[in-house]
Amino acid sequence: MRLAARLFVGSSLLLAATVVGLIVAADHVLRWHLEADIATGLEHEARLVATLLPPDSLAWPDAPRRLGALIGHRLTLIDPKGRVRGDTEFDRAALAQLENHAGRPEVVQALATGAGRDQRLSASTNERRLYVAVRGGPPGLAVVRVSTTLAAVDAAIDAVQRGVALAGLAALAVAALLAWALSGTIARPLVQLGTAARAIAAGEAPEFPDARIPEIADHVLALRAMHQQLDQRFAELRREREETHTLIESMADGVLAADPLDALLRRDSDLAAQVIAGDHAIDALELKIEELVIDLFATQQPMARDLRLLMAAMKIANDLERVGDHAANIAQSTERLAAARLVPPEPELLEMARQARAMLSGALAAFVKGDSKLGREICRRDDLVDALHHSVFRILLTHMMEDPHVIGAAMELFLVSRNLERVADLATNIAEDVVFLVEGKTIKHHAEEA
Repeated sequence: MRLAARLFVGSSLLLAATVVGLIVAADHVLRWHLEADIATGLEHEARLVATLLPPDSLAWPDAPRRLGALIGHRLTLIDPKGRVRGDTEFDRAALAQLENHAGRPEVVQALATGAGRDQRLSASTNERRLYVAVRGGPPGLAVVRVSTTLAAVDAAIDAVQRGVALAGLAALAVAALLAWALSGTIARPLVQLGTAARAIAAGEAPEFPDARIPEIADHVLALRAMHQQLDQRFAELRREREETHTLIESMADGVLAADPLDALLRRDSDLAAQVIAGDHAIDALELKIEELVIDLFATQQPMARDLRLLMAAMKIANDLERVGDHAANIAQSTERLAAARLVPPEPELLEMARQARAMLSGALAAFVKGDSKLGREICRRDDLVDALHHSVFRILLTHMMEDPHVIGAAMELFLVSRNLERVADLATNIAEDVVFLVEGKTIKHHAEEA
């Protein structure tokens, strides 16, 4: 059920309960007051009748009819033994057949305290009546009792209850309209506030409600301030993310610019020295990326893709730094080979270098473009480089067995092959990180197959 409907139903039920409570209260309170007023009047009439009764007991059976007609109520005369000596509604002959009234509650109270009252169904007329008895009368009588039907009280109360019910229904209708209008006024901005919060969560532009209720307006202002803060944080996160991306590209450019195999082929020690010196710049870039990522983790609490980007950036930076180390290792091997007996690099070694460089370049391109398909393709090339590495090892082993003098140079070339194989492995790591970044899936160690 919508909030507006809940507010409307709740207000209507509360008002309906109030009307029912008023009706019940009117029944109890009004009935008590009316009956008390009637009882007081009946008591005064009974005392007046007691003073007007004739002392002759022979006149008592007829006196209640005459006096009852004057006061407009039923009048009953009762002697000390509880016998009825006169009654407005019974003639002289029927009096002897009436029940003894000595045990009637109002008679017992009147004899004990001077006055008594009770209400019940009349045994003789079978209607609900109010009985008021007083002690008094001429000698030979003990109690004068006056009674009246309570139908008038019931009618008066019913009339009041109908009036209260009609007024309550009218008030309920008016209140229902007001409650519906008020509930809409309250619920509409709350619903719009929820819609704005969902839009913020989805990264969309929110539309804030124009709330005039102070409590709701405070929530709107708080949500608006939160949205502005999130916008600022997202803008800063995007800026620092782009900076991280740029640093990775710069680091990749530095790694790809280093061509230690060219120095090896030309036996150029100066070019090898430049490759070794370039490794320091790559190390510095790795540290800068690491510091930036840690700062982002600490200040921005990135989530989802942003979190995967920063994790991938740190790992890729580490992999590129290791590629730089392997390039420096190849350059150092080049410097040592410059003074050794030349062992021509085998075509397999040249193909390894070409494949490793292409894999590294492709993995970095996949990172820049966010291309997980290219990343998966790079991963599949690693087996070819591994096979070339094993082939180079067998060929160099054959050379060393044929000519022991080339063992030193052959071992250096084997180290070159080993470093190239590691470069291909690191390119594969970068490609796997790209798949994780784009798809949120881990494909390392054949995890996707499992």
